[in-house]
This record gives sequence, C-alpha cells and structure tokens, in this order.
Amino acid sequence: GLTELLAYLTGKYIGSFLSFILFSIVFIEIVIINRNYISITNSYFYPETPVYILMISLLGSSLYIAKRGFAAIGNGTWFITPVLFFILIALIFLSWKDLNWVRIFPIFGPGIGKLVMKSITESSIFGEFILLAAFFPLVRSYKSFRIASLSGLAISLLSVSFFLFMYIFIFYYPSVLSM
Repeated sequence: GLTELLAYLTGKYIGSFLSFILFSIVFIEIVIINRNYISITNSYFYPETPVYILMISLLGSSLYIAKRGFAAIGNGTWFITPVLFFILIALIFLSWKDLNWVRIFPIFGPGIGKLVMKSITESSIFGEFILLAAFFPLVRSYKSFRIASLSGLAISLLSVSFFLFMYIFIFYYPSVLSM
C-alpha cells in the first residue's frame, strides 16, 4: 500500500508524517469540492439550514457508508449503476434536439497546455484516484485492482467529458460564464 511504501522508503515517523500530509491534502480538497455541492443543496432545498450543518451531515453520512465497508458500497453500486446509466442515456436522447454543434469550436479552447494544467489542478478525480491507491492492501490481487481502478477511471473520465460536451452544446459555456 501507499502508506507502507512511504514508511519503507522514508522510515516509520517520516512515512507516517508524509501519509498524514497526503491524507490532509486530499481531505481538504474533498471538503472544498463538497462545499460547492453543499451550497447548491442549501440554495435549492434547505435555505434555512446553516452550511456547516449540511457539511457535517454529508461527511457523517459518508463516514457511515465507509464504515459499512467496500462490500456494501459495491452492492449498492451494482444496484444503482444500471439505473443511472439508463437515466443518462435517456437524458442524451431527450436533449438531442437542443444541441448546437457549432458551440464546441474551438475544441481545445485556450490551448492544450492550459487545458491540461487546469484539468490536473482543478479536478477531484485524480485526488480520489490517489486516495483509492491507499486501499490497495484490501483487494484480492494486483490484477483485479488494476482492472477495476483503470476501468473506473476511464469510465469516469469519458462520462464526465461527454456530459461536459453536452453541457457546452446546449448552454454554451462562455455565455453561462458571463452571466
């Protein structure tokens, strides 16, 4: 695992400190990203509830789910994934008539270099992918971990990219940015 590797390479105390720093960075990133979701939830559904109460509720429910273990998360995922993909495919077909294909050009926007840097620095997918590597000792084999993590990353990146394209096709991002 990642923590064992850090302890082996740098020693017990420095490895523990580096693992704590890595955990803190990922945890702070998760809190900052979830703050946006909490603000949206607060403005739509719970306008009278303080934001920190909603944040504690979200983190508490996440802790409860994590305490139940990977088996419960996996069982829930097998149940919800087909339903989610069916809804997303229906969304594509229902919004197909509203697409304006001209809005996507230029494809790489301000340039590939800036696009790659913004993608790496402002995307939570990579932080969660590193966090997933910390759970490596809990899997059956390296092959199953590699297949699951790479296929999950590929599906996540492709679906997020595709639906971002759909969003731009329908709403035209620069006009939404200037609102």
